[in-house]
Amino acid sequence: MNVPLRKKDFYQILEQYEPLKFEMMENASWATYTRAMNYALRTRSRFFLVFQYILEHFTLNSATFVDLGPYPGTFLRLLHCLVPSECLRLYGVGLNASDTFVSLMKKECGASILEVNLDPTNPDLISRNFSSSVPLEGNTVDYIHAGEVIEHLTNPMWMLQESYRLLKPGGRIIITTPNVTRIGNVFKLLSGRSNYDRLSPIGSQDSHDEWRSHFHEYELIELVNLLFKQGFLITHRAHYNNCNTEFVVKGWKQRIIDLAKVPFYLVPHLRNNLFLVATKPLPPS
Repeated sequence: MNVPLRKKDFYQILEQYEPLKFEMMENASWATYTRAMNYALRTRSRFFLVFQYILEHFTLNSATFVDLGPYPGTFLRLLHCLVPSECLRLYGVGLNASDTFVSLMKKECGASILEVNLDPTNPDLISRNFSSSVPLEGNTVDYIHAGEVIEHLTNPMWMLQESYRLLKPGGRIIITTPNVTRIGNVFKLLSGRSNYDRLSPIGSQDSHDEWRSHFHEYELIELVNLLFKQGFLITHRAHYNNCNTEFVVKGWKQRIIDLAKVPFYLVPHLRNNLFLVATKPLPPS
């Protein structure tokens, strides 16, 4: 039986974690941090949930693991820290695959980074002539992680189709994404603001930029139905809170708003994020 991952142990690992330059987060226009910040530390509650599930439910000996949207490399490096390297074959599939990033990921965790456009119908990316097919054989991958990826895609079905093709029968995909029905969005609507402020601005185009803001955010059943449509079976589903602002400097107004949200988290569909695990079914016997 797999040993459960304890939160305090995982957080201690993150305190000793040495981020790559890609993972460092400077103070942005929307946030000033209380300490030197990196991607692992900022999203530690989400990473804990994901790795807790992986270590408790996945058989990782000699497993092939693909991370969709691997930049800035945090998931693959943490997985390499938590699981003996001889147990895993690691791949990252997505864009932002500079030569420096590719070589560092091979050196740091033995991961092969494959440059693939998982959103081939996105008009901004068509002119870049990226390959849209993952150069791995079908039915060869044990597990896929798609953390905070699907909300950036104009059409998520290609990513789900490629994931289904790659996975072995019985293989599983983990998806995390923001929850469109979160209480923060409800507060925005009640105050007369739009809950679309995190989506791509209307008319925005930049064919040279490989990063995209959110195109669409999902509620749980909508996401479940997308996976069912592709042929997956749902293994696990949950609403959860990713505390990605715990190290952000907040004024009194934001602190009051955050406190006002807390009672609503008792209602699952008002929590901030979605966590799904889906399985490629075994062939009929």
